[in-house]
Amino acid sequence: MTGMTVPRRICRVVGTQLRNPDFALYARAFGGHGERVERTVEFAPAFERCLASGKPAILHCLLDPRA
Repeated sequence: MTGMTVPRRICRVVGTQLRNPDFALYARAFGGHGERVERTVEFAPAFERCLASGKPAILHCLLDPRA
C-alpha cells in the first residue's frame, strides 16, 4: 500500500460491561405482554398466554449456549 498509513488498532474494553436487558419487562413497560422462559416445559404455556393476551408480545427464551 503505497502512500497510505494503516492506523494501529488497540483492542481494549473501556468502562463497558454490556448485559442483555430483561426483554419481558421491556415489553410490559410499553403495554405489551412479556414473559421469560427458562425451561422447555415452560414454553408452550407461555406462548399460549402471549397469543391470548391480544397484545404485542415478547417471549424471552433463555438458551443454553452449549446446545
